[in-house]
Amino acid sequence: MRRKQKFENLVFTLVAKIGQYYPSDEEAWIECHSLSYLDSIYFDELVKAKPRYESPSVELVGILDDKIVGILDIEIEQESGQFCFDENERSGMVAVIGVLSLHRRKGIGTKLIEKGMELVQKNYDVHRIEIWVREDPGIISWLKQIQFQEIHRFYEVVLTNDFFEKHEIDLPFGIMPIFLTGNLESKGFTKLTQQHPPERSFPILIYERYF
Repeated sequence: MRRKQKFENLVFTLVAKIGQYYPSDEEAWIECHSLSYLDSIYFDELVKAKPRYESPSVELVGILDDKIVGILDIEIEQESGQFCFDENERSGMVAVIGVLSLHRRKGIGTKLIEKGMELVQKNYDVHRIEIWVREDPGIISWLKQIQFQEIHRFYEVVLTNDFFEKHEIDLPFGIMPIFLTGNLESKGFTKLTQQHPPERSFPILIYERYF
């Protein structure tokens, strides 16, 4: 009886496998992306098709019990400063990362990043990656745990036609946007909010890691 009780108290934990993304995975990839982004601070960045990259890329999935539960895309610059903030060194950019909420805090995101960096370094001789994130305490805490460091921040602002009408701002060519998204450095954002507070704004933090 005691031996049986011991076995009943055992907890079996499945370990996620990290593998390469294949075109045949697209439907499952989109489902994972939609569900992992929908309940996050990136709820407004849903996609209907997996992004295709003009530059080289590393594209990985986390698989648990034959199901894709995590995704990672890293796009590699062809020359320094192509799309990363740091213009002094050719780098990789984390374009997509997500883990289903049920499987978070199990190390899947960390395993995806570690494997991604390994392949970037091995295949492209690149030793640095960036990730641009909105200011979310959970994401920031995780990035610090896996040795990313903040190097810059700016603000993403969203303005609608109501904003321009309210503040009597004339746009050229009779433009009447449903919404307009722009980026501002801290000084410009402070000035904007003092004069014409935007309807929505997000602090964007840029983190980097060398390996």
